[in-house]
Amino acid sequence: MIIIKHLLFLIIFILFIQIVISGDWAYDSREIVVNLKISSSAELVPTSPSYTLRYVNVNLSLFPYEDYNQRVIDISTTPEAKKSERIMQFTWESPKETKIGFEVDSTVNSFNRYKPVYKKVTFPIEIDDKELLIYTLPSRTIDSDNMDIIRKASELASGETDLFEVVFKIGEWTKSNVRYDLSTLTASVSQKASWVYKNREGVCDELASLFIAMLRALGIPARFVTGVAYTDSELFPVKWGAHGWAEVYFPEYGWIPFDVTYGQYGYVDGTHIKLKEAVDPDEPSSDYEWLGANIALKTSKLNVDADVIETIGSATQVIEIKSNVFKHSTGFGSYNLVVVSLRNLADYYTSTEIYIAKPGEVDILDEDIKAVMLKPNENKSLFWIIRLSETLDDKFIYTLPISVVTLNNISSFANFTASTNERVYSLNEINNTLHSMLEEEKSVYSRNVELSCDMDRKEIYEDEKVVIECNVRNSGNVFLDNLSLCFKEDCHYLELGIARTYNHSFSVSGYSTGKQDVPVTAKNEDVSKAEYVDFVVLDKPNISIDDIYYPEIVSYDDRFVVNFTLKKNSKSDPLEVKLRMIQDFDEKKWEMDEFDNDRIFMMNFDKGSLFNVKNRFHLTVDYKDALGRNYSAKEQFVISLRNVNLIQRIAMMLNRIGGRIANLLRMSD
Repeated sequence: MIIIKHLLFLIIFILFIQIVISGDWAYDSREIVVNLKISSSAELVPTSPSYTLRYVNVNLSLFPYEDYNQRVIDISTTPEAKKSERIMQFTWESPKETKIGFEVDSTVNSFNRYKPVYKKVTFPIEIDDKELLIYTLPSRTIDSDNMDIIRKASELASGETDLFEVVFKIGEWTKSNVRYDLSTLTASVSQKASWVYKNREGVCDELASLFIAMLRALGIPARFVTGVAYTDSELFPVKWGAHGWAEVYFPEYGWIPFDVTYGQYGYVDGTHIKLKEAVDPDEPSSDYEWLGANIALKTSKLNVDADVIETIGSATQVIEIKSNVFKHSTGFGSYNLVVVSLRNLADYYTSTEIYIAKPGEVDILDEDIKAVMLKPNENKSLFWIIRLSETLDDKFIYTLPISVVTLNNISSFANFTASTNERVYSLNEINNTLHSMLEEEKSVYSRNVELSCDMDRKEIYEDEKVVIECNVRNSGNVFLDNLSLCFKEDCHYLELGIARTYNHSFSVSGYSTGKQDVPVTAKNEDVSKAEYVDFVVLDKPNISIDDIYYPEIVSYDDRFVVNFTLKKNSKSDPLEVKLRMIQDFDEKKWEMDEFDNDRIFMMNFDKGSLFNVKNRFHLTVDYKDALGRNYSAKEQFVISLRNVNLIQRIAMMLNRIGGRIANLLRMSD
């Protein structure tokens, strides 16, 4: 039954992960080749029987072009268009037909890669370039001069000196605080950034507009990008569609993409195909002009169709993630902490969103998606507090899987077990642990302090005194004054020079049986470091010989049974167990390397197997603990013969003589 329960959780877990990372081809392919068609039409509507029309021009500014993350393999137009840098012009001279149409048919190779920012760009920034200044000013939709927007942007950027950090914080805030909702009018009407800020809802254009407005409010150049992108969301029946995101200008590095809707900060995946960049999203993508009399044009919306031709390779993974749980075993109803360690493998800024997947028996006390920004080669941690259900079946030991995964399918797995015999951790205990870990994250110099503690054995007995050996090393470039090294209330204060290591031993005793985890901390004004020492306190091993059943009186020709139970009375397992049953010169032996549960012994005796009128049986069990200390238990009982005749007595005498000879032979060997 336990195996079935484990398999059930595994099946649920696999199904959940498949849902989370469905469509991963789109987000983790190194390159994608897409056929992209942009088309529209217009109907010529005479307003009088006598009309004239000399020409119709359509100026189209929405089409793919060469950029850092994309390459145009092929592009053709119908009818043939004149192409300038950012305009395609379609012309019809004195058209006779009543409906005109155009199409741009292209093959685009898009890439899943960062435009790297290698070093910190200091914030605030100063912009002198006149071509960039326009991207710092308010526009019709991006009303960055709104005081509410200015105040919130300033609040988020307060105290920050790193431009990437500021842009990331504003992007994360925008996504977390604006509800994406297609049911609102904003899906078809482009609202101002101030409206989005006030109502906290919108679609991709609105999220991008508010994001850009907040950046411009801080003097950071930002522009609106119109393009197409892929989504596997159930909200969209058509998976490729029009999409809007932003680009932010970083001095010395240029324009860097940020897609708030997708949670992609500092990059966009290969499903994003850029078609236009603008000061404001309200700028038209197509402009019709015509020369004639008594005629009008009824225009249609632009149609954008995309199909994947090929996916190539896998994107370079620049983030390494490792998930763990703070407590690997808990009781039902216990709180626990999921710790996700991230490492930026690249020498440039990166970011990602982390999704956590868990079984239904586990609740998360926070959002299940978190965004994180990593500086070049930076290490950082994310934390989720979880709680296990109280209503699990106490007949089972549960294995609870936890997974964390990014949008581009970097994943890590962990699990913990739960049963009624394990410890239940309170929310306060887990919050204290989280506080300690966050304190360590904030104390930047903590990364330059290495604290390690070890015990000779992770299992000790309750009557033992053992030692925890701790080493604390200053691997940074600052002399550490008044550093306290503490195990529970036992603290030692020291000064630790650069590149110096200090060793200290703590005595462990007096703990009750069960699992223990006690922090060793190293702290001063600049350092907060904790190392959790996990160990198990065992009781002394104990075996008893119980429930002995035997017939007190038998006849010489009787067959009979003796049985007894070897009972384990301790939580710790007795080791090197040797059981002996001695009857006169007859001895039976059993040996077990480890005794982990009760065992029933049953022996059948044939007729004539007794040597005396009164037969004394001795049961002895010898065993050891992990330290090699010896323990034993003994029991004895007597079985008597009745109505023994002369022939039987002679047989018993011969049996005794034979037994002595056999015993001497065994001793001589």
